[in-house]
Amino acid sequence: MKTINWCGHAWKPRRMNDQEFQGNQQHQWFGEDCVHVLQDGTLALDARYNPKQFTEAGKQYTAHIECGCFTSKETFFQGKFEICCALPEGKWLWPAFWLTGAKTWPPEIDVFEGYSNAKKSYRAFQWSRPCTKFAVKTNAWKNVYPDHKQFGAQQHKAMKDPFKFNYFTCDWRPDRVDLYFNSKLVRTFDDSKLLDQMNEQGMRVILNNGCADDADVKDLAPGYEPSAFLVKSFVYVPYGR
Repeated sequence: MKTINWCGHAWKPRRMNDQEFQGNQQHQWFGEDCVHVLQDGTLALDARYNPKQFTEAGKQYTAHIECGCFTSKETFFQGKFEICCALPEGKWLWPAFWLTGAKTWPPEIDVFEGYSNAKKSYRAFQWSRPCTKFAVKTNAWKNVYPDHKQFGAQQHKAMKDPFKFNYFTCDWRPDRVDLYFNSKLVRTFDDSKLLDQMNEQGMRVILNNGCADDADVKDLAPGYEPSAFLVKSFVYVPYGR
């Protein structure tokens, strides 16, 4: 398995379980050809039209979009995790920065998941305050599959232009996990079950581009070439330092 050294840590250009496809995410599959480190050190995770057939649980699927996924080979424990990134521009994209259990799923911390729409925008419309938020959401999951439980996705107002570089931070402490967008606290998780699961096994870090489950299939066709999910840096500082 290929190893890429980036920002002082070892990564692989695949999902943690090396699985290319998952049936409940039927539009996307993950391939190493969509992972690049540019000359200036920026990580580029592509999404491109490249249909591939898969069989899962006896059912046939055609996943139209090949996407880049980048997973830490290191297991991390309490500390601060921060990336500086620019979201990809295109239709139906699903970029994400998240932490998942090193041994089981859940636990999971979604530092953010972005969702672009048919107009290539991340703007989340609200009748009371149009365009004050972006569809860039936080969430978390606890317990162990199939008894997993999510805390609920929430979107926040601390985003700047998503196509410019923004900072996203996960501060994992003994008693809580704080999430920040551009140094502004947007959400805290202090559930004891979630924290116990994280502390018992440690977490892996995952960065990925993706294609949303609700994508309009007619848009996933030749010529579908969104821009890359660009991650300029990743910094991990262990708790207490």
